[in-house]
Amino acid sequence: MEWLAIGALAATVIGLIGKFTNWTFSGVKRYEHRIGMIESKLKLLEQRTETIEDDILELKLVVK
Repeated sequence: MEWLAIGALAATVIGLIGKFTNWTFSGVKRYEHRIGMIESKLKLLEQRTETIEDDILELKLVVK
């Protein structure tokens, strides 16, 4: 009878560890996705900034 209780407790603990691991893995994947989205937006903003800087330099040359 004791072994049955110990086995049930062990199965519960292993199940909880598995669920926690899955939850952690899902969280990491979600944050990796968000980081990727932020990096792509940053790259786009950098490209736009370079274009604006080029336009400003061109306007400075025209004004001179």
